[in-house]
Amino acid sequence: MSATPLFTLKDIHFRPNGKPVLKGIDLEIPDHELVVILGPSGSGKSSLLRVLNGLNLIHAGQLHYRGEDALELDPRDLRRQVGMVFQQSAIFAGSLADNLKVAGRWDESIRTLGEMRLREALDQVGLHDKALGDAARDLSGGEQQRLALARTLLNQPQVLLLDEVTAHLDPGRAGEIMNLVVHLHQTLKISIIAVSHDIHLMLPFADHLAILDAGRIRQVGPSHSFEKREIEAFFSPSSSRESGNGQ
Repeated sequence: MSATPLFTLKDIHFRPNGKPVLKGIDLEIPDHELVVILGPSGSGKSSLLRVLNGLNLIHAGQLHYRGEDALELDPRDLRRQVGMVFQQSAIFAGSLADNLKVAGRWDESIRTLGEMRLREALDQVGLHDKALGDAARDLSGGEQQRLALARTLLNQPQVLLLDEVTAHLDPGRAGEIMNLVVHLHQTLKISIIAVSHDIHLMLPFADHLAILDAGRIRQVGPSHSFEKREIEAFFSPSSSRESGNGQ
């Protein structure tokens, strides 16, 4: 593990429209690991993830990315380095190639990539049997998530944020996506931070865990230091100590 954390969050508050969603988050996220942030619905997981690449601007606190003040970094450069794949893949009308080139919003050179590089991007995420000219909206849900991953990876990010990327998939497809995520983590040496409410799916894949409940970090550490029953306690209907308005 790097001596400098990937992200350091100190007393982070996020209050959209005056509603407290993140309530004094203190967290160090280690570099070069597959980190999973688990929490029940409404705990603030997605909001926290979007803070990390500047899509959500904090109302108080300090956020550092590899030792630098993230709020002082160029937002476009930060989002290129810290790529994100959303729960609902943004798949646009047009071909797979058209959708891949959307990544050019962060790096204009991607708009002029040749077919060979775009083909490599599809192969990298297991879409070997798909043609660049195929209609993107004809893909299945799991294939659309693979396409979204390929598009994000074209920017060559150093960090990959995954926002409930398996939420709408059946267990078999969800497992396939997570196996792909682990493969990318290992082969590309990329740091990955994933948020999820699915304890049973995510636990086997995590190097490091954080439990988020009602906008606060309740527990954090290497995954082997957690007992499953302790994690499950946060997901019972009566477990939350306070009302959360997060996402």
